[in-house]
Amino acid sequence: MQEPMFTTLQRDSLRLTLFAAVCALVLGGIYQWTLAPIARQQERIQQQALDEIIPANEHDNPWGQAFFSVDESAWQALGSPNSRQVFVAEKNQTIIGYILPIKTQQGYSGDIEMLLGVYTDGSIAAVRVIAHKETPGLGDKIDIKRNGWINNFHLKSLQNPTESGWYVKKDNGEFDQFAGATITPRACVGAIKQGLMVFSQYQAQWQQAYLHR
Repeated sequence: MQEPMFTTLQRDSLRLTLFAAVCALVLGGIYQWTLAPIARQQERIQQQALDEIIPANEHDNPWGQAFFSVDESAWQALGSPNSRQVFVAEKNQTIIGYILPIKTQQGYSGDIEMLLGVYTDGSIAAVRVIAHKETPGLGDKIDIKRNGWINNFHLKSLQNPTESGWYVKKDNGEFDQFAGATITPRACVGAIKQGLMVFSQYQAQWQQAYLHR
């Protein structure tokens, strides 16, 4: 006797549901399994970047105890980066600089995450890109491992260059762009300038937040 159509459909539907459930469990397990290694890798990248931005010979406090979280308004002004932690460098119990997360969504291939080191006088210690999806051989020159372009910001400030200089040369500013890739450096220059402006606005507040953490 032929099996009723609705019974066949129910059986097939159940099989598909079970298959989907098994796939979801497998994918969920893989995701959870990879979370810890990814987090450890990001932590290593961040630690390396911190040590490059303000090296050990310039400060005497450990990074692991020298940070605080920014509030919502400052976080949004910094571009809503993945981290809210601002690290503080001290020498002989005196604050010498801050390392803040900044982010731009204006990259050619998506978000660009950076760490911006700023001395207390408002000048840049260094900048490091810690995450991006820019085109290999073109936009990825923002990565210190690929090119030294990011070093051009050393000791720059909101006064050096002046407002008109905080653009790439194609936009009549001071900073070089890459041949065939203007969007990426343009995004970085804008984000770094914005980071300096946020630092200028929040420096006094951040000092108090750190001292009373």
